[in-house]
Amino acid sequence: MSEEMRLLYEAFHELTQAQDSESRQAAAQRYEQLLEQHRVRLARNEQLLRVNVALSKAADEASILEAVALYAQPLGAKRLSLTFLYTNAEGGIVRAAPQAIWLNGKVSLPDFSRSDRKRPYFSEEWWGGNYTQPFFSEDLQNDPRLTPENARRFLEVYGVRAMVALFLQVGGLPNAVLFVYWEQPRTFSEDERYVFTQLLQTLPSVVATRRAYLAEQQRARQMEIIAKLSAAVTRTLKEDELLCAVVQLLEANLQGHHAQLYLADPLENVLLPFQPPNAVRSLPPPIPLHDSTSFASRLVQTCLQPLAHGAPPDYIFVTPLDEGYATLFVPMVASGRLLGLLRVQAYGDGRLFESDLWLINALADVIAVGLQNARLYQQARQLAAYQERNRLARELHDSVSQALYGIALGARTARALLERDPSRLREPLDYVLSLAEAGLTEMRALIFDLRPDSLEQDGLVSALIRQTDSLKTRHHINVTLDLCPEPDLPLESKEALYWIAREALHNTMKHAQATCIQLRLAQEGNQLLMEVSDNGVGFEVGGVFHGHLGLRSMQERAARLHGSLEIVSQPNCGTQVRVRVPMLSA
Repeated sequence: MSEEMRLLYEAFHELTQAQDSESRQAAAQRYEQLLEQHRVRLARNEQLLRVNVALSKAADEASILEAVALYAQPLGAKRLSLTFLYTNAEGGIVRAAPQAIWLNGKVSLPDFSRSDRKRPYFSEEWWGGNYTQPFFSEDLQNDPRLTPENARRFLEVYGVRAMVALFLQVGGLPNAVLFVYWEQPRTFSEDERYVFTQLLQTLPSVVATRRAYLAEQQRARQMEIIAKLSAAVTRTLKEDELLCAVVQLLEANLQGHHAQLYLADPLENVLLPFQPPNAVRSLPPPIPLHDSTSFASRLVQTCLQPLAHGAPPDYIFVTPLDEGYATLFVPMVASGRLLGLLRVQAYGDGRLFESDLWLINALADVIAVGLQNARLYQQARQLAAYQERNRLARELHDSVSQALYGIALGARTARALLERDPSRLREPLDYVLSLAEAGLTEMRALIFDLRPDSLEQDGLVSALIRQTDSLKTRHHINVTLDLCPEPDLPLESKEALYWIAREALHNTMKHAQATCIQLRLAQEGNQLLMEVSDNGVGFEVGGVFHGHLGLRSMQERAARLHGSLEIVSQPNCGTQVRVRVPMLSA
């Protein structure tokens, strides 16, 4: 039996045992008082039960406030708000973020406009270290625990004079604060203080569950953004296209934030802002890398200091000043070299949270890797172009220029014979004609190498014939062809097969010392077989040999076509290069 029920039982027993009217009147009055207190407590507990039931069903910030409003609204409350707290590693509060506002029966999101920066703030000192009890202020304007400036803000911004603040903790760490406001000063009854105190038993777990869900959703969203960015930077190896795709993706997915990319110019020691051609924003100024008078330059240098010791760079978080916005500076570094800078600025409420810092650092790393890959690809293309120019120059010197020199020599001989003995002109003229034909064949092969799009017009079979004719003319080698009709393949497959054949023939002429070559092209079921064979010196396939880099290139081309490449060779037994690719119709 509870203490309350025991007192009621005793009062009722006393009433029934009273002998005179005066005793009965006193006992009845006491019994009625206890019974009224019991009814009040029952009503209070019913109200608390209604709130707790609603809290148990609450799925978001709005429904949490609506549940508390079931009790606070009948008491005349004008405004409720829920604010999430963010702490550092030591458990100190570093940020407070309003999540929802209940105002006269309607729930809305907080207004994060810049003019709202003058809103009142809360202080942990209000609780005096005892967070297990609500903070009651019956008259904010005359409460010594509030600064005059903060009390004025409560009146001017919110139009309130009384407040209850519930400090919600999880695991001993601050998690949220729920505020209830009244327009006029009020005296809180014992029952009201009891109910608000009891809410501290339920609210922390409800809000913690909601925050855990939001954190999970946010992390999933962040991983989705990282996945999208990773896909974007692997879609193209052209730097400008990559950067435009990155900017577009950041703007679309970093809600409430503006991202600006800067690219490092090591020759000028400056970070240059990048902007897509169709951008409407004005271009921000460059950031000098070594200018002590520039605030941005000093921030970047601070970020880069760990690189001197082989450590990853730091990021810099700049909190908003006056009417400014919070800004994050994250260097984009790959292989220990500064490639650029990602600057993210929050607008509206000007906030960046710990989870935002993790995400933006990860995005900067992905952008840096993509940028490095694009530049390495460009360097590789430039090197390949340089090597191809050198090859063409050598072949022009070895074939066409030699043919032209022979033509000139034969022509001079013919001119001399014309004056001395015209009957002997046939031999030098035939020599000139053969050299001209050989030079023409060589020039056609070289032009085809420069314009491989001729494959689309002339086909793979014609290209292979042209390539082998060039070899026969230049090297006087015996080439046997066994070619099927033009295969029905996509242009990409034909180009890959042509370059594989060209590389195999090049290796034969350069390393095999062969006198005979066989080139075969045949359709076998749903596959196309191309085979290049020679009677040269051969090699150990598993060992290191001349031309192994070319072999790797052939294997990569075949793999891109979902095909296979097989090398059969032994010392002094010649070599066979077999390529099989699926017959995918063009």
